[in-house]
Amino acid sequence: MRRAVITGYGVVSACGRGKHLLANALIEGRSGIAPVTLFDTNGCRCRQAAEVASIGPDILNRAGQFLSLAVDEALADAGLTVDLPHITVFQGTAHGPLDLWEHNADICGALPARLGENTWKKLGGQVSVTTLTSACVASTWATGLALHAIRCGKTDLALVVGAEVLTNFLFRGFDALRLLSSSSCRPFDRQRDGLILGEGAAVLVLESETAARKRGAQIRAELAGFGAASDASHLTAPDVSGKGAAAALSYALKDAGSIDGIDYINMHGTGTLHNDRMEINALKRVFGGDANIIPISSTKSMTGHTSGAAGAIELAVCLAALEQECIPPTIGLDEPDPACKGFDTVAGEARRQRCNTVVNINSGFGGNNAALVLRRYA
Repeated sequence: MRRAVITGYGVVSACGRGKHLLANALIEGRSGIAPVTLFDTNGCRCRQAAEVASIGPDILNRAGQFLSLAVDEALADAGLTVDLPHITVFQGTAHGPLDLWEHNADICGALPARLGENTWKKLGGQVSVTTLTSACVASTWATGLALHAIRCGKTDLALVVGAEVLTNFLFRGFDALRLLSSSSCRPFDRQRDGLILGEGAAVLVLESETAARKRGAQIRAELAGFGAASDASHLTAPDVSGKGAAAALSYALKDAGSIDGIDYINMHGTGTLHNDRMEINALKRVFGGDANIIPISSTKSMTGHTSGAAGAIELAVCLAALEQECIPPTIGLDEPDPACKGFDTVAGEARRQRCNTVVNINSGFGGNNAALVLRRYA
């Protein structure tokens, strides 16, 4: 079976524009969460979000701007130009360029599929785009499909994309459901009271090992495994027993083959009671008594919850952990939930540690669960 490797990536997040600024924020434990400036939050319980700082004069189609910047960085990082003869794109988003619709209600047809349309038109050659909208696992699923395409020989190069934008409509909807925190994002903390929304984009260049080596590319990591499963329990709430997330994680580890141990797991970690406890139970199901010795953290405490882009952005976090030899922290965690007590949640400060195998887990509405395994390339 052909191996798939990552040769470049680009990120735009509330922690900064570019993968190096993201890495610095993770090392410093610096959050991009701040008072909302994009729109008026008067009457809302929550007033905080993880916004991307101003990126240009065009206030519309910010999702497209995030994506364009991340594409440019990812291609440059991989040593590729934009005039490739053919580019296969797998992109994940829950809402697409929602700000376009918010300013013009006539722009609503196939909105998620319109993500990045201007960027793809500008790239040379033929571009094939597949868009997934499976809630908060959308870009995780997109990564899994790209992995399958590489392994099966359908393509030698694929771009994995995740992008989302904050809008007044989205923010007020989550606030009305009382899902947002009145203060900050505090995953696994006893006093947590909800999630904090974020925005941004991440793009990863995925290639077959043979193609990457042939052109002399620098290989960042191997994308070694993918797994997915459904709770089949509730339309929105996760199954707190963790059976769906455990199945997805087990499938991903099996798909990755021989692993000498897991050095770090980036949890979905939304900062909500049901999600946090579900994930802890999933780890117990998979690892038993060894679950509490694996370092875990939630970087949504810094980037916010970026919905369908979460998988791609958090895969970039995992790549940074490999490259910087540093496990990012869970910030805002002062008093662990009794259900999470005893687990190594890397609270407060980053930890210098060389990692060889890291895992990213995501879950979403509809009972969706997915996991990815990254391995240091050798």
